[in-house]
Amino acid sequence: MRGPEEALRALPVALALPEPRTIVVLREAGSGKIQTGEKMPARLYVLGHRNPDTDAIASTIGYATLLTLQGRSDVVAGRLGPLRPETQYLLDRFDVPSPELVASIRPRVGDVMTSPAVTARIGETLFEVRQRLQKLDMRSLPVVDDAGRLHGSAEARDFARMFFDGLFQDFDEEMSPNLDAIIQAIGGTVLTSAGRRHYHRVIVATMSIDSLLPRISPDVILVVGDRAEVHHAAVEYGVGALIVSGGHSVDQSLIQRAHAQGTTVVSVPYNTFRTIQLINLSIPIDAVMRRDPPSCFEDDLIDDVRPILSTIRALPVLDADERVVGVVSRADILRATRRKVVLVDHNERSQSVSGIEAAEIVGIVDHHRVADLQTTLPPLMRVEPVGACSTLVAKLYREASVEIPRSIAGLLLGGIVADTLLFRSPTVTPLDREIAAALAEQVTTDPAELGKAILDIASDLAGRSAEELIATDFKEFHINGGRFGVAVIETTNAAALADRREELLTALEQKQESGYWSVLLVVVDVFHERTLVLISGHPEEVAAAFRSPLKKGCALELPGVYSRKKQVVPVLNEIHPT
Repeated sequence: MRGPEEALRALPVALALPEPRTIVVLREAGSGKIQTGEKMPARLYVLGHRNPDTDAIASTIGYATLLTLQGRSDVVAGRLGPLRPETQYLLDRFDVPSPELVASIRPRVGDVMTSPAVTARIGETLFEVRQRLQKLDMRSLPVVDDAGRLHGSAEARDFARMFFDGLFQDFDEEMSPNLDAIIQAIGGTVLTSAGRRHYHRVIVATMSIDSLLPRISPDVILVVGDRAEVHHAAVEYGVGALIVSGGHSVDQSLIQRAHAQGTTVVSVPYNTFRTIQLINLSIPIDAVMRRDPPSCFEDDLIDDVRPILSTIRALPVLDADERVVGVVSRADILRATRRKVVLVDHNERSQSVSGIEAAEIVGIVDHHRVADLQTTLPPLMRVEPVGACSTLVAKLYREASVEIPRSIAGLLLGGIVADTLLFRSPTVTPLDREIAAALAEQVTTDPAELGKAILDIASDLAGRSAEELIATDFKEFHINGGRFGVAVIETTNAAALADRREELLTALEQKQESGYWSVLLVVVDVFHERTLVLISGHPEEVAAAFRSPLKKGCALELPGVYSRKKQVVPVLNEIHPT
């Protein structure tokens, strides 16, 4: 029978993260159609630590793949920095794509926006846009071109302004009336049609016949009520189209004469005043839309958009090509949720993604000490003292009874041999060796050959500045009130670094001056099994903690020390900065 600790370790962490499902109403962009559908759930980010090493990348991709194979569709494997050359080699060797670069985990507009967006298109009439606004009970719509790019905004208040100010003069000054659009807007019945014709003016017959007839021409649309004499006179003078308001009957002889003259006759049930109002709705939305409206991008931080939404109700959301992909409103911002994150190969805030305090940590898969992260809800934690996080991820596949894909098996094998320095590290456990052997058999790869290839690439320091060498595998630790930085270089070419000692010390000093109590550079000579530690900041206290003599005022020689997590950081815990 398993004991409590053994049972806890056997819990498959991958099975305990349920996928969120949200049913919403989706609206088809560019139309008034409404359809119910399933909105894509918020994404679950699986993230390694900053300055990612090979094990962090391998275990991140491996765990994200496990969740995906278990049926989740929302998982994103992310990285918090550039890939090292040896990591890129491993990805290329096993044909695995690079994880997505994640600069910040703070909530973004794309997390809460309504998508796809309901839009109006350039050239649509006010009548069509108004119907869509009313049908969906919306106050505004983005106006886009055929490519979906934003040109303006149609707002309900602009329709009210239009009815107060009137737009008839615009037909004469800026645009030509479209008879088909007018018929649609007024709900007219065509009694006879002369086909398509180009019109220039709309006239309302409120004057006497003598005053009216000089204005009649084939490019005129005439609106008139129950005035039969005007009907006949206008047709005889060749009016282009005759709109008879009030639902009054039209004499059959007039319809026949209009057909002969090439005049379109339309009957409308509304009175003249209402007909004029509706004719206004036949003009293109371009005439009244607000141009250059404020907008935002789906990758914008919610905190940056919030002040804008304090003055307007909603913003169009654009993609990288400036196409409208959604709308974000005040209500969307108010219900913004934290992004969900699983931390892999670390659990310290200083090593995690920017904005981690604004995220919901739902899981931790790690093989380091438990440090200073605080969570809003209890996360599922799987922390075991193994040599590589890739070992732990491979173990989770076993526990979940999920076969490891060949490419992922090769990646995890690379993570193990890299993080254990080809099994030379004191952190190595029998489980690391057992799982590595099983992975090697699956991918028919010699672990020693793979490990040497990775270490040889990592040892190629040509063309890399001292600052780059320190930053490549740099981790920050907060210990007993002090801020420490520990950089590690694992190399098969330690002699090349010895020649750059002064350059490295200068770079360490610059790093330490940025707010660290002490910064250490741990240079591990893999094949000669010896380690040199360069120190900037309180070297005497550091030397005393390691119980090793200080050399040249800033260096320690520590044979047999290979592991930052097991042999360096625990010793730093003995120091109490003042």
